[in-house]
Amino acid sequence: YAFTLLNARITGGHTPSGSGAGLFKPTGGPWQAVTLRVFDSVFDNNHAIQTAQDDGGGGLYVVGAAEFTLVRTRIADNSGANGGGVYSLGSHLINLFDSELADNHATGTGGNPGNGGNGGGLGVDGAQRHINLCRSRLIDNDANAYGGGLFTVAYDQQSFVRLRDSLVQGNRSLGSSNAHTAGVYLQGGPFEIVGSSFIGNIADRGYGGLSLFNHGGISASGLIVNSTFQGNIALNGLGGAI
Repeated sequence: YAFTLLNARITGGHTPSGSGAGLFKPTGGPWQAVTLRVFDSVFDNNHAIQTAQDDGGGGLYVVGAAEFTLVRTRIADNSGANGGGVYSLGSHLINLFDSELADNHATGTGGNPGNGGNGGGLGVDGAQRHINLCRSRLIDNDANAYGGGLFTVAYDQQSFVRLRDSLVQGNRSLGSSNAHTAGVYLQGGPFEIVGSSFIGNIADRGYGGLSLFNHGGISASGLIVNSTFQGNIALNGLGGAI
């Protein structure tokens, strides 16, 4: 099964008690194996449930997709409990190519377990998931908990995160006792960061630009090549840059 959205604008969606104000892909049935691709589109001013442990996805909320790809797409001014711009739960392959997530807000609090607030721009959770950001930008997104730009947790060594030629700039994680990691929060699993820049990200409790944590027995291991960390700030903690 495949669903493609081309040259679309999704704006002004509201789901006060649910996820995916702009687009919602549920779980179960044949839709579990769906390929979802979005090209040359805009999601703006969509607002999902504001407080919840696993819900959110102001622009898009995608559960259990075989592939979820954004190409030349802008996700801006959206909000949700987690993944203010985009939240993916249990999807296998998540691609962002030449796309931008800007001015999105993860409005929950307390993280997980808690009432959300993870992933201001993009939140990804689930096992055996592969994330590719290529020539993409995470700019001026906010999270009340972890990962102003990107939040992701891995549960196995088969998961992977890759940032290539991408920009993480001006993201914030502020305003609560557990607000940290303004740029990119990676917990567990292999990663690769190549030719990318982390600039001017600001966190309350630590880790302004990038944080790398183990998850259970799964280590966050990988490499950073030809990348720039400039002007990242940890206001009340450790690791301004990394």
